[in-house]
Amino acid sequence: MGVGIDVGTGNIISARKGKTKDHLKRQRNAFIDVGKFADVKNNLTRTKIEYAQLGDEAYILGDNAYEYANIFGTAELKRPMESGLLNPKEKDAHNIIRAIIGNLLGAPSRKNEVCVYVVPSEPINVDHHVNYHENIIHAIIEQLGFTPIKIREAVALAYEGLADEGLTGICVSLGAGMSNVAIMYQGLTTLDFSVTRSGDYVDLHAHKETNTPIAQITSIKESPGFSLIKSYDDRESLAIQSYYRYIIKNIIVQISELFKISKNIPKFPKPVKMVCGGGTSMVEGFIDVVKDELNNVDFPINISDVILVEEPLYAIARGALSEAILEEEDRFPKKVTEKVPAFSTKEGIEKVANKHAADSIACEDIVIDPEKIKEAEKIVEKLKSSKDV
Repeated sequence: MGVGIDVGTGNIISARKGKTKDHLKRQRNAFIDVGKFADVKNNLTRTKIEYAQLGDEAYILGDNAYEYANIFGTAELKRPMESGLLNPKEKDAHNIIRAIIGNLLGAPSRKNEVCVYVVPSEPINVDHHVNYHENIIHAIIEQLGFTPIKIREAVALAYEGLADEGLTGICVSLGAGMSNVAIMYQGLTTLDFSVTRSGDYVDLHAHKETNTPIAQITSIKESPGFSLIKSYDDRESLAIQSYYRYIIKNIIVQISELFKISKNIPKFPKPVKMVCGGGTSMVEGFIDVVKDELNNVDFPINISDVILVEEPLYAIARGALSEAILEEEDRFPKKVTEKVPAFSTKEGIEKVANKHAADSIACEDIVIDPEKIKEAEKIVEKLKSSKDV
């Protein structure tokens, strides 16, 4: 079968193939420390809140942690990841992520089932590397019984958003901690990078400008009615709009600068699409601001259109799933076994045996059951020696 998982700073999302549609599961990548497990065990059990016990401590996980922090402003919402990578400030980050990933993936559908996990490209604006983060996620997935394979975030988005474009164009994935970019040409990644300025950057700096708790800033930003192109009077909304425009402009400028110095960028014969995805791109008016900022710079690539991928929050996990399905097919090819039917005449058996011999020569993809062939050959020999046939 195969499974894809997008391990993001803000959300962790898994994707599996179903009979009629993909099975998608999401959990916020967040937690709150609620004290000694012995003191809160019964309350957690009664409310059926998702939690983890690490030593003597109890932690509320995922969406429940976010809701708790949003309602009770004094509660500290913690993140196992920061700026797209494991959070070095949280000593329990590994165990929290392991608990969330384990809840989303469940048990493998077969031994060593392939799990393609999403990792960021190397950041260009900070002195961080993704190797340690990759190794930890790889180990967690392997410990859960899967065969882990990594894929770059913006490349996973390309498999969803550029499938009808011959996998040629620009993909920009904006998550909570990072913005990832890939420039693709006929399925080849010619350039990919990330910057640590995305959704969390907007939240943090809007909080600094207004002194409003970050959880409340996030709630405003993610509310259904909020827009980047509407007029507002409140300072929180204005601050969010301002920093959204900044991160969009920053991505476009970075692409332009890298395009000038990179030697691997192809000369596109015709204009290409820019596809955007990820949770931070879901806000109303996002594409309008991208187009506006593209018009303000001398962008080195001719863009035919800027679009938002279908279901932006889940597109990256779906792209990882598509890669997992292909990997599964390579590692576990389906075997086709033809059964030899029983016939009561020598001519019938010889016909079937001859057909199998011809098919085995002409089509290597058909796997013949050797035991059945031996059985048929014995019957043929027996019938040849029989006077009754």
